[in-house]
Amino acid sequence: MAGDHKYARLVALLASMFVSLVAGTPYLYGVYSPQLVQRVGLSTSDAATISVAVNLGSGLGGLPAGLLIDWAGPQIAIMLGSLCIFLGYFALNKIYVHATSSLPLICFLMALMGFGSVTSFFSCLKAAQANFPNHRGSAGAIPVGAYGLAATLFSIVAAKFFGGDAGGLLAFLAYLCGSWRSWDLGSCTCTPDCRQSKPGRAR
Repeated sequence: MAGDHKYARLVALLASMFVSLVAGTPYLYGVYSPQLVQRVGLSTSDAATISVAVNLGSGLGGLPAGLLIDWAGPQIAIMLGSLCIFLGYFALNKIYVHATSSLPLICFLMALMGFGSVTSFFSCLKAAQANFPNHRGSAGAIPVGAYGLAATLFSIVAAKFFGGDAGGLLAFLAYLCGSWRSWDLGSCTCTPDCRQSKPGRAR
């Protein structure tokens, strides 16, 4: 039984790493922004406004994300966060393909992805630390590191496989987020025997 719980916690930790990678993809905006802005006919100042929208979505969405995680748990929060990121990329791909020039809509989608990003990331962090209550720092470092490396990793993927094809990159990111959502929902969870740290140990 103890071995089963240990295996489940390790699977959850691995899942949290992949979810955190997906959660960090909204910060790839700088990679495809030149093509997107040119395609839809927006200005340089509009591009900067879109960039701010991501930060507003993650910054202002931090507290609601935390409340959601505490109320519904990491699994539901990850599902919602990943869904927000998927919808954002999917809609951006359609905007790119059809050359739809709508700054408010693009900003809304980027803010939605920012909220999805912080919600998914915080969920992974909570699950990792709850599953390893006596190694919170080490366990939490894994999703934090993955989140921080996401932009760099996917920038390499974009340069190697997509070049200047912003539409293809947006479609790839949309379907990637959607596919990981279905797997990680059942993997990134808190196991019943380790939701709280052992008595007598520092929390």
